[in-house]
Amino acid sequence: MKPVRNEGIEVVCRFDFCFTMNNEVVTFQENVVRKMPKGPILNELLKRGHIMYANEAPPPPPPPEPEPEVEEEDPLVAALESLIEEGDPENFKKDGTPKSAVVNKLAGRAVATEERETAWQTALNR
Repeated sequence: MKPVRNEGIEVVCRFDFCFTMNNEVVTFQENVVRKMPKGPILNELLKRGHIMYANEAPPPPPPPEPEPEVEEEDPLVAALESLIEEGDPENFKKDGTPKSAVVNKLAGRAVATEERETAWQTALNR
């Protein structure tokens, strides 16, 4: 088998493949432009729809979007969500926010006011 010369008309293929005909072999890579001489192999591949002229080819598909980063769930937010589900009025102040002592106990540490309020808003909005 001898390879088909990389000269002549520019063509492109939508998938990887190898084609053999008349003791000649031609290899294609997906969306890579290559040249082929006029002749029976070019005509056969065009007829089968395996290749197309490079100037007629649609643009290659855009690269896939990166996977979104999965945020680790904040344990404080999870604890406040469970507090909401419990619904024990003893755990909340008159304005409906959780008591700081209850939040500190759930977290196992002293939670700053700003952190507690931010986590509370996040838990409410889920």
